[in-house]
Amino acid sequence: MNNQLCTLDEARALVDAGKILLISGAEAALAKLPLGKWIGATTPYFMQFSGCVYNETMLFITDFTELVSGFKVASYSAQELPSFSVDTFENGFSVVVLPAFSGVVSEFGLHSLSYNGIFDNAILGFVAGVALSQLGTVKAR
Repeated sequence: MNNQLCTLDEARALVDAGKILLISGAEAALAKLPLGKWIGATTPYFMQFSGCVYNETMLFITDFTELVSGFKVASYSAQELPSFSVDTFENGFSVVVLPAFSGVVSEFGLHSLSYNGIFDNAILGFVAGVALSQLGTVKAR
């Protein structure tokens, strides 16, 4: 698995190459990417070995291509979220993106340990966000 902070052109090249990716970045940067085998989450904040980086034009990419033989993308409302843990590959893992300040993040935080099958497969994920200056005016996606 490869993690890297990329320019928009570098990210486009990975998407165009058919890579299976998790991409985070500012919403405007994500919107400039072509369709492909990726899911995205909004945030302009990234952790690097040098510390926290704020950047609205770069994208942080995790490349799962060499680790997986298939993938699927699904979206769940707060009411549907308990079923995500059984809607998985038998020998796989789930990547969960939860928008900050949403009913979905509240549901997951309060009740996920009681979901049927929650401990059957690994779960990776994070809470999507926005720039602090946008709190209350822009929604995380």
